[in-house]
Amino acid sequence: MTGDLILYEMLLRGLAVGALAATIIGWRQGGASRDAQIAGALFLACVTGFALNSAPALNTDHRPVPLFVLLSCITPGALWLFCAVLFEDRRVSLRTLAPTLVLLAVTATAMLIPPPDCQPVWILGDLVRATICLALLTVLWRGWRGDLVEQRRRLRGPLLAIVALYATLQSWLNLSANLGAPVQGYGVDNSFAGAVILALFCLAGSAAFLQAPPALFTSTRRATPSAVDDGLKAQDRVALDRLNALMQDGEIWRREGLTIGDVAREVAVPEHRLRRLINTHLGHRNFAAFLNARRIEAARAFLSAAPGVAISTLAFDLGYASLGPFNRAFKDATGLTPTDFRRQATGETSPIS
Repeated sequence: MTGDLILYEMLLRGLAVGALAATIIGWRQGGASRDAQIAGALFLACVTGFALNSAPALNTDHRPVPLFVLLSCITPGALWLFCAVLFEDRRVSLRTLAPTLVLLAVTATAMLIPPPDCQPVWILGDLVRATICLALLTVLWRGWRGDLVEQRRRLRGPLLAIVALYATLQSWLNLSANLGAPVQGYGVDNSFAGAVILALFCLAGSAAFLQAPPALFTSTRRATPSAVDDGLKAQDRVALDRLNALMQDGEIWRREGLTIGDVAREVAVPEHRLRRLINTHLGHRNFAAFLNARRIEAARAFLSAAPGVAISTLAFDLGYASLGPFNRAFKDATGLTPTDFRRQATGETSPIS
C-alpha cells in the first residue's frame, strides 16, 4: 500500500470515528436519556478501537495494541446494547450489558493465553460475536411491527440491519481466519476498501440519527388526561374513545397474540394513525408496553385479591402465551416477581421460611 493510500485510509477511519463522536455530542445537547448516552459512548469507544485495530499502518510490527483489540472484539456486544436501549427502551443494566461482558471475558482470556493454545478461545469469541449479531437482527425484526415511534421504525430496517449485517460479515471473516481458512482475496490490501465502507456506514448513521427528533432518544412519560385532550382533533378523539372502550370495557388486551393491526381494525382507523395516537396521546413507545400497562395493572389487583390461583393460570388469562414473558414484564414494572408481589400483598410466608 502506497503512502498516499495509507494517508487516505487513516483519514477515512478518522472521519468514521468523528461522525459517531458528533452524533453522541448531538444527543447529549438534545437531551438524550442517560442510558442512550452511555450506550452511545460505549459503542463509539468500540468503533474507535475497531477502526484503529484494523488499520495496517498502526500495526507495522504485528503487535496489536491490547486496548484496541479488546474494544474491537466487544463491538457486537456494544451494538446490541445500543439497539436494546434505542429500539426497545431498555435500561443499561447487567442484563443488557451481558453480551458485552461475555465478549470481554472471552477476549481477555484469549489475550492472556499464549499462542497457539489461545486459538480455540479466539474461535469461541468469533462464534459468540456471530451469535450476538444474529440475535440483534432478530431483535430489530421482532420489534418492528410494534414500534409506535414512527421515526424509529424507519431507522430499524435500512440502517441498523445493515450495520448488524456488516458486523456478522466481519465475524465470519475473523472466524475463517482463525480456523486456518481465510477468505481468498481478503487481507491487508483490502483495508482501504474496509475503511471506505466503515466511513460510509458511520456517516450514514450519523446523518440519520442527527436528523431524528430528540424524542427518539428520550423515554416518553405517560400522558395525563389534560395532555390527551389538548389539541386533539375531533376524528382522533372519536378513535381514542373507541380505543379506550376496547381496552377498558372490551378488555381486548386479554387476547393472546394481539397485534396493533388487530386493534386498528377494531377501532376502524389506519394502523399508522393508531400508532401516532398511542404514542403521542397515551405516551407509549411500543405496542407491547401499551398492552403490558393494562395487563400488569390487572395482575396486581388479581394477585392482591386471589392468593390461591396459580401464576401460570393468571398469565394465560391476561393474554400471555407463556409464563416467562409475564414474569419479565411484571418484574420490569414492579421490581418484584409475581410470587413475591403476592406474598407482600397478602402477607403470605415463603414456603421455605
